[in-house]
Amino acid sequence: MLLRRGDFDTEDLWIATTKCAKDLRKEGWSSADVLQMLVCLTPQDYFKSEWCEISTGHSLPCDAYRLPYDARRQCRTDKGGLRVYLKFSVDEEGGVTITLVSCHEG
Repeated sequence: MLLRRGDFDTEDLWIATTKCAKDLRKEGWSSADVLQMLVCLTPQDYFKSEWCEISTGHSLPCDAYRLPYDARRQCRTDKGGLRVYLKFSVDEEGGVTITLVSCHEG
């Protein structure tokens, strides 16, 4: 809901692994692109939950989603798009920080 209203700042998206940063550079995606992908997620896109190690050496509980996505039009698609894999965690301390652990075509 917060993402859809546009009240979420790209500064609150933390790229938490070196691999994720490399994947985003490889795909040519910005933080704004990732936020748009997150807006498009539905419960049906859920893939699995797991603990993931981040660059600080800590582990966080993460949810992984697979999203059929048209990167050019920046929307869900049923035809001809990418299958984007997003893995992230949401801050439990009352703030709204999305910790992105993985984001790539997959």
